[in-house]
Formats: sequence, structure tokens, C-alpha cells
Amino acid sequence: MNAIKQFVMTLLAWPSVLTHRDRVLYRGRWLPVPQGGAPSGDSDTGALADSLPSLIHGARLVREQVGQDFVSSVDRKQLPMGTGRTWNEIDLAKIDAQAVPEGSKLDNPQRLADTLLSIEPLRYGTHIIVTSEAAHYVSANVVSEWGSLLQNSIQRNKDRVGLNLYDGATVTGGGTTTTLTSGVIAAMVAQIQGDTNESALTTEEIYTFLHSFQIHDVRTELTGGVGTYPLAAGITSEAFAKGQKVVEAIGGAVVRRDNNVRIDSTPDGHGGVHARSGIVLVEVSGKKRDFTDTPANRGGDQMLWLYDWFGFGERSAGNLMKRVLSDATAPTAG
Repeated sequence: MNAIKQFVMTLLAWPSVLTHRDRVLYRGRWLPVPQGGAPSGDSDTGALADSLPSLIHGARLVREQVGQDFVSSVDRKQLPMGTGRTWNEIDLAKIDAQAVPEGSKLDNPQRLADTLLSIEPLRYGTHIIVTSEAAHYVSANVVSEWGSLLQNSIQRNKDRVGLNLYDGATVTGGGTTTTLTSGVIAAMVAQIQGDTNESALTTEEIYTFLHSFQIHDVRTELTGGVGTYPLAAGITSEAFAKGQKVVEAIGGAVVRRDNNVRIDSTPDGHGGVHARSGIVLVEVSGKKRDFTDTPANRGGDQMLWLYDWFGFGERSAGNLMKRVLSDATAPTAG
């Protein structure tokens, strides 16, 4: 009997050996579970929120505007080092020939006349400073995009500088707040191909650079009969189904969609048409473009620069380049 009593007393002396709902048997007495004690329930991610890692699994650059290939449509020239700061080109004016009937003398010398075209490349650049802490702590997949980010800014600026040349054209097709039609583009092409002073060669490429909102108006022109006439196979049905992709050429000009085309506050789009020979791009060659530095007083901060040297110019002014001005309101129908 003493042995049984001793076993029971020992069992009751164990702490927290029996529990019942919100009470616990402790040293022979049922006691309430203390408030603020160990939590109960499932161990989910909410319970372990502080233990969840925070990682950057990917990085991307904000997409550049469609286009940015204006430089591929012009006549590119190189200005080598050691040849001066300006690229110079001489235009020699035409001279005339005449009939020389039998018994007559040719005594009508033609005077040679020259015109100088000078283009001085300018320096364009971009610059970032990365603190030593940022370089050390920032995710590697983000750091890997910094170089491309610098280059994109240079390329975008170069594209816009070239496109802005259209605003210096002496002839403008279309007009402010007008809806662009294919006839405007075709007329500008005809002027370039038939100019009485200097026209484009028959084998020469002619380009038109337009904003997407301008091209939309041309696409709407193609689909104007939808709902009125049967939609037979052809360019109209393709434009209806594929949109602006169908507008590849107008009146002999290759259509380039470039959303860096300037839109003013009206809003009008400042596009244009030009023959390849009508615009010259002069680029400085042999010059270092990227630089890095770690100043002694910046605690290991890195400074990065990227530059480009170039200049655009119009050749045969008024003859081989035309501006196209038209409404560029964001479409809501069509």
C-alpha cells in the first residue's frame, strides 16, 4: 500500500504532466494556463514572417520607345582624330552645256561655284554615382543592368537629336491639328524625287519617320470602308487585322515607327520624310567613350561617365528633307 501511494505522489509531483482544455495539472493541483504563454496553432508563413528572406530575383530596364534607328537611315561620316573639330563638305553647283553650231565658237565659260557644309560634332553624356554601400549591397542582377541603362540614355538622345532636324525643314506637309493621310506622305516623297534643284536618286532609299499616333491615322484611312463594303482579301483586311504593321511603305517611302518623334503641347507630331543622302551624321572616331573614377574623399564611391560625340546636318537644304506635321492625339477609335 505504501508503494502505491508513493507512485501516485511521484506522478502528481511531475510539472505539467496532465492538461485539460485551458488548465494544467501541476504538483497535484489544476491551475489555469498563464496568459501570454506559448502560442498555439499551425506554424504558417504568417507566424514566421520575420524568417522569410527578401531577395531580388530579377531586374529589367524600363522599355525604351519603339524605333531609335534614325541613324540607320542617314549618310554616316567619320571625323578622325587629328583632323580638326569640324567636318567640312563642299557642294559644287551645276554648270551648263550648250549647242555649238557649225561655224560658231564656244565662248561662254561656266563659273564654278562652291557651297560649304560644316558640321561640328557636340559632346553628349550621362553620369551616375554609385556609393560603395550600394555597390556592395545591391543585388547583382540589378547591378548588371547599369551599363545598359547608360547606353540606352545615349542612344535615345542621339535618336531625338536626329529627329529634331525635321523642324528645320523649309517645307512642311500636313499642318497643325490636321489628320495625317497617305497623300501627304506621298506628296513629300514626290517633291524629294522630283525637286528641280536636286532630287533623290532612283536607287536611293527614302524614309518617313512618324509617331505611332500618326501612323494610326493612316491605318484608319485603309480601314475606312470596314462595315460599309465587303471585306475582301487584301491590304484593307490586313490593316483591319494586323494594325500598323501593315503600313510598311507609303508613296515610295519606307515607314519607320519611332515614338521618339516629338509631340508638342497641341498635340502635334513632328515627323518627316528624307532621302538617305539628305541628312549627314558625323561621328567622332577613335575617342574613349566611358570613364570611371573613385575619388579619395568619397569613401569608395564609384563615378561612371558615358559620352558620345556626333552632329547631324541637312545636305542640299530644302530639297531632300521635308517635315510632316499632323495631329498626334492619343487614339480613342479607329
